Amino acid sequence: MPGHDVRVADIALPGGFVSTVVRIGDTVRRTMPGNAAFVHRLLDFFAERGWAGAPRFLGTDELGREVLSYLDGHVAWETEQPPDVWSERSLTQIAGLVREFHDLTAGSTLAGAAEVVCHNDLSPKNTVYRDLGTGLQPVAFIDWDLATPGRRVHDVAFTVTDWTPKSSRQAGRVSRRGARCPDSRPPGRSRRRQDAR
Repeated sequence: MPGHDVRVADIALPGGFVSTVVRIGDTVRRTMPGNAAFVHRLLDFFAERGWAGAPRFLGTDELGREVLSYLDGHVAWETEQPPDVWSERSLTQIAGLVREFHDLTAGSTLAGAAEVVCHNDLSPKNTVYRDLGTGLQPVAFIDWDLATPGRRVHDVAFTVTDWTPKSSRQAGRVSRRGARCPDSRPPGRSRRRQDAR
């Protein structure tokens, strides 16, 4: 894949807890993750299936950084966030996005013998929100560096815990919010194995 020009000034993006992240135009440049081959195959898999909930892998630049599409919106990387980020509606929509990529990867060669491919770091700081006319709503997940085959319940646990504000993390509140997440079991219908190049 051709390299990308890096002459445009880098704009540092906040919240790069796993790797150094900068924006150049409509692209994001990141330090190559340790499991780059798997992550890039996964992002290509999402692109081929038209799933808009993840950035697109565009190649590498002259510095050896991975180049991803920039997803415009609000990334909730700071502790203090608008109420929409923690709302019950937001959690329900997050759960829907998680179910979508789990269902897409179930039975794929990327998942292998596991149930699905897990993001493994789902949290507000790795979520892009946009105001679609009725307040901020989650539209995509970023930072797929830790993605691996795994069980649905692993990502569901991240979702329930990380979308409960720290001040509200009593067992009862977490349990009630967990009820809004999708069932961690796969759908009842059988799925044919999907090829992921």
